[in-house]
Amino acid sequence: MRVGVVGYGNVGQYLVQQIEEHASLELAFVWNRTVSALDDLQNREAVLENLSDFASRKADLIVEVAHPNITKQWGARFLATADYMIGSPTALSDATLETELRNASSCHGLYIPTGAFWGGDDIKKMADRGTLQALKVTMKKHPSSFKLNGDLKITNEQVLDNAVVLYQGVNNSPRPIYRLITLSHHSEVVYEGYVLWLLIMSTPWLPPQQQHTIWGLTKSLGAWCQIQVLQTGT
Repeated sequence: MRVGVVGYGNVGQYLVQQIEEHASLELAFVWNRTVSALDDLQNREAVLENLSDFASRKADLIVEVAHPNITKQWGARFLATADYMIGSPTALSDATLETELRNASSCHGLYIPTGAFWGGDDIKKMADRGTLQALKVTMKKHPSSFKLNGDLKITNEQVLDNAVVLYQGVNNSPRPIYRLITLSHHSEVVYEGYVLWLLIMSTPWLPPQQQHTIWGLTKSLGAWCQIQVLQTGT
């Protein structure tokens, strides 16, 4: 199977390594918004400088780990020639885009990995049964994991030894979280922000004071991401 990778951050680099080490997989191409990030890639033939040339690489599967805008701009076109895996599922918060992708996937598969959604199904089941009474999600990461713009960038750069709250919400609207996501170019941030959005929006009937999300920065975690989910129910 020939696999194309869109995005060469931490996740993209890991995928490329695994693909090249797997006997039944072949790296069709790697694309990144900043081409210079691919300078250390040993397989120079796999570098795709212009994403519009993706079809020429004849990939069987294309994996996006860059940003939800990639799915918005290229998802349907990818599905015209290959199976497509969305690594930044925040894109599916756009109902029109979701419908477009469903229609475009008649000939090829559309995949959404579970990844950091662990526990989400159980929370949704409790919500469906009406037994979930409160939900709190806390996510902590090292500030170097974020590539932010605007005032959030300033906050991120000022983190020293003490933990800093980047976002804190007590409501059932995805918009504050989505704003945070759109101010970042990092696929990991986009993906994890969607986890917060998914968990909160799975329980829209809960009173706002019973839904709490916190996104924190701390240098003590190093390269790790810590996610804490506290749910109260009967």
